[in-house]
Amino acid sequence: MKVIAFCFFLALSMSAFTQTQTVKQLYDEYRKSKYSFANKYRNQTITVTGKIRSISVASDFWKDQDVHKIHLTATGYENFVVCQIPYKDSAILRRFQVGGFLTVTGVVASNISDALFLSQCTFATAESAVKKSSAPANAPLGKYNVYQNDATGFNYQYTFQLKSYGLYILNGKAGNCMYNTKTNIINFSTGPLKGFTGLYRPTTDNENDPPSFLLDAKGKIPDANSSHQGNQFAYYQGR
Repeated sequence: MKVIAFCFFLALSMSAFTQTQTVKQLYDEYRKSKYSFANKYRNQTITVTGKIRSISVASDFWKDQDVHKIHLTATGYENFVVCQIPYKDSAILRRFQVGGFLTVTGVVASNISDALFLSQCTFATAESAVKKSSAPANAPLGKYNVYQNDATGFNYQYTFQLKSYGLYILNGKAGNCMYNTKTNIINFSTGPLKGFTGLYRPTTDNENDPPSFLLDAKGKIPDANSSHQGNQFAYYQGR
């Protein structure tokens, strides 16, 4: 009976790692407990799917002493999963491009710090699911929770309320803004967010995200297709 119970437990453990997970799921699990995450995944074979943020080509000088790297992102800002490809397998890189999606199976490195390094990688392209969005074409009025990447991760910053396309409130203080329904750009002219510029996004790469704004504190129009470095993320919370 003990042998049967052990085999059953082993089968359950192995099935947990053979299931495909998203980069975002792994990233969220890592942020909850880095210690538990490392103990769970180090030296394990996992399958993960996600969006390619960048591709680093190995040095022609070092050749087999170096590796190609395909970086997958959870938030669009960081490189959380790093797929390591031997120099001799350079042809694999031609299958992928930045902004695309892939599914990879690989062995997690024993040292897990700020990223998950995978070796012995095998790949399958993953098409981004196309779903009809129910998000409004223009920014809905209501509360927006704002987050930003900092030294400790993707953290909450503040909440503002969009009262109209010309008025917002933050910490009880009102300010003027101007939202353009043709360009989806909002400019904050007075109040706590004076000088900020935002770009409304009905959807993101994460299908679970609510409508949101990309915000730039320096007044630049955020690029929806960039790495969003330095941007704040304002997620709609309802009325």
